[in-house]
Amino acid sequence: MTANCNVTSRISHAPDCAPGRTRRHESGELPHYASPRVVRVESPSLRDRVYELRYRAYRSNASIPESEQRRFSDRFDDQPNHVLWAIVEGTRIVASLRTTWYDPKLPDLRTPEQEAYSDDLTRAVPAGIPLVSGNRLVTEPERNGRSRVHVMALLRQYMVVAECHRGWSICAVRRHHTAFYQRVLCMRVLGPERPYPGLTCGMHLMGESFVEQADLIYRNHPELVPTAADRMLTALDKRDKWEVGNPIHRPNLLSLEETVR
Repeated sequence: MTANCNVTSRISHAPDCAPGRTRRHESGELPHYASPRVVRVESPSLRDRVYELRYRAYRSNASIPESEQRRFSDRFDDQPNHVLWAIVEGTRIVASLRTTWYDPKLPDLRTPEQEAYSDDLTRAVPAGIPLVSGNRLVTEPERNGRSRVHVMALLRQYMVVAECHRGWSICAVRRHHTAFYQRVLCMRVLGPERPYPGLTCGMHLMGESFVEQADLIYRNHPELVPTAADRMLTALDKRDKWEVGNPIHRPNLLSLEETVR
């Protein structure tokens, strides 16, 4: 499988809006997306909406303290080694995932998991192996019933990034979500529950070699195989499409028995 690996990190300017839209996003007013779409988040206004969704999701289970700003972000949002994804419906951000990668050639640009689970990673992952983390996965706490579709659409974008930084796939999840990641992404638990950066709750580090498991993941869950349109959202020459995004095609959910948040 050939991946378009022009994965670039956060850029300093926002991409143009879709044809027919007359406003850029910096004003804070979002365009109306007629159907649910997965987008690559770059503009300040979309980022602000993602941070607001994170705050609501984390406050719904008391994972963070109250804040007057009603936003949640961290220093990894300012690092260049990440891409932020979101699902938009109408003018609402309803789900989001951040993909963060570690390139051993750039050791100062790390992932949140390396900060919280360094000993577990040292034991499990051979030295000099790239890492791709899926983190800050949140969905609207008021609409749990629809989040399965959103999660799978976001995980497909995670697979695009993992294909481009082939090494180990990692994430940190709550205990009751470990079975989902074992079943869907063929990950295993790499250590005991530990506090996750910025949250009050404990999480387990999970991971596995993407190089070794990718074919099995795709055989078991073909809905996770990235399409050309998915890969377009990482292409440098398609920046004008990043926040236009792609329509979500409802995946086969028969194998999914739980909602992930």
